[in-house]
Amino acid sequence: MFGRKKRGLLPSSIMGLAAAVILTALLCLALTPIITRGILPPESASSAGCVSAGLAVFAAVYYVSKSRGRQAMPTAGIIAGGYLLLAALVCALGGSGFEFGAWLGRDAVAAGLGAFLAAVMSIGKKPVKRNRRRRTLDYNM
Repeated sequence: MFGRKKRGLLPSSIMGLAAAVILTALLCLALTPIITRGILPPESASSAGCVSAGLAVFAAVYYVSKSRGRQAMPTAGIIAGGYLLLAALVCALGGSGFEFGAWLGRDAVAAGLGAFLAAVMSIGKKPVKRNRRRRTLDYNM
C-alpha cells in the first residue's frame, strides 16, 4: 500500500500531529459559517472547537495507528501531547487575546479522548489467512 509503509515512531507522530492541526483548522473553517449564520448559537463556538479538535486528533491517530500496529498507544499519546503543547505554545506566544483558560483543559480532554479511542479502535485482530486447498478435478476418470 502506498503511503502506509511502517515508519519510525517519531516520523509517524510528526506526520499525525501535522495532520491533526490541519484537520482541526479545516473543521473549524467548516463550522464558522454555521455559527455566523445563527444556526448554532455563538456560545457554542468553544464547544464546536473542542469537538473539531477531538475529531481531528481521532482521524489522525486512527490513520497513523493502523500502520503502527503494537505501538498505537504511544503514538496516540505523542500526537495528543504534541497537539496540547502546540496549543499552549500558541497561547504563550500569541500576545493579547490569546489567554490560557478553561478551553485548554477542554481541548486536552477532547484530544486525549480522540487519541485514546482511535488507538483502541485501530488495534484490532488482523484477519487470519486460512490455507485453502485447491481441489483439482480429475477429468480422466
